[in-house]
Amino acid sequence: MRADTWNSIFSALYWSAVALVVIYYFYPQFYESTDPKNKYGPLYMTIIIYLAIYLIALIIYYFYVGQDNAEVLGLWKLKPEYTKESDKFDLKSEQMVPASGLVELLSERESTKFLSETFTFSFFVTVDYSSIEGVQGSSLKNNYKPYQLIVTVPGVYDVYIDPFHEMLSIEFHSYKTANTTINLPTLKNAKWHQILISVEGRSADIYQNGVLLQSVGLKNVGASRPGKPKVNMNPDLYAQVALVQSWPMRLKEPDIVTNYRWNTDVQGVPKLPRVTGPFDKFIHFDWRSFNFCLGSFCTDSINETNALSYVNYEYA
Repeated sequence: MRADTWNSIFSALYWSAVALVVIYYFYPQFYESTDPKNKYGPLYMTIIIYLAIYLIALIIYYFYVGQDNAEVLGLWKLKPEYTKESDKFDLKSEQMVPASGLVELLSERESTKFLSETFTFSFFVTVDYSSIEGVQGSSLKNNYKPYQLIVTVPGVYDVYIDPFHEMLSIEFHSYKTANTTINLPTLKNAKWHQILISVEGRSADIYQNGVLLQSVGLKNVGASRPGKPKVNMNPDLYAQVALVQSWPMRLKEPDIVTNYRWNTDVQGVPKLPRVTGPFDKFIHFDWRSFNFCLGSFCTDSINETNALSYVNYEYA
């Protein structure tokens, strides 16, 4: 996706005007009217030529020059293995389709172009429900807290969530040195959160909802060039992941704040795809897709009635 649509529009306007002047200088006959009696003919021809050049320039700039980040709208509904199968949004059919295991969030092309040794990666996540009965002993970490793998960027870091203590845990991989683990008690359940991590060399910045939570000094650089990011479709909790973005650079804080505000409504809900039936696109119009949020149309998460919730934090 394009990171700055307005920049693309105005840049195309500027370069189209330049091309208009160049064409007039070398080929003024293009602006001559086919009807000599129409005194406005040259003006009409100028407008037509300018619009044609503008459309071409806009397409070129928007899809090639102005593209500086990957963006996948997507929706991934995570469910435990002991329940019905998880599913993800399919862009072509505009429907949810079954998915399980580790599912790629970016394509090979997007990963190659928008992931480098220095990069910024973000995603939105909301924990709907969790069940202590589903947590297996092998998945318990750090003093028996059930951290569940949600998203991984192979070779760089893994993102875990402890739904019972509403904790976020990020494990950074380092080359030939021990991994660095950062635990943050900031992830409230039933709320959407943008997790954004910017990595450059031995330093990393962790942002949540546009706010810098912690800057981390790693023991060494990442173990390798980032692999294709993946989401774990079968953690021992119910959750949703949406709106994945990646930049081949270390974003500055003002850009991160702007990005968060641009991609969320007044309740912090990100842009979500509208799941449709075969003919819904022809007979139904969902104005909520414009990302405005009014009254009862705002929702933070989708309830799962077949999950058992657990709120007692004192457990073994």
